[in-house]
Amino acid sequence: SNEYMLAFFKKFCDAIKSRTWGFKKARNARYEAEDFLRVFFYSEITGRSIGSGSKRLNRYFLNEKKGRRKIFVDGRKKREVPHQTDVNKYLQKIGLKKARNILRECLVYQLKEALYLELILKKSERLN
Repeated sequence: SNEYMLAFFKKFCDAIKSRTWGFKKARNARYEAEDFLRVFFYSEITGRSIGSGSKRLNRYFLNEKKGRRKIFVDGRKKREVPHQTDVNKYLQKIGLKKARNILRECLVYQLKEALYLELILKKSERLN
């Protein structure tokens, strides 16, 4: 369900923050750390590339948002989600392998919790 996925995403973000050095945010920075991690998380969970995940999430959030989208003088449109290149730069700071390992640990924890709460069954229990 959505609330479990949201709780899982928050645990993932907390785990990333606790295991990495804090980066000083620029004054004019448009995105928070969670925005970059949201794109990475979505792309890893759905099995898509970061570029594809970024496009899909941006389209989703723009459809949910009311009002007109800001259009710049040169024809570009304002984004709600960071672009693939920005996400890749952020992941280079913390390390893609490290981020994937943390995601794996969070997934294992969530599966154990789901088994404990009997939301899912072990394969051997399902066959009987």
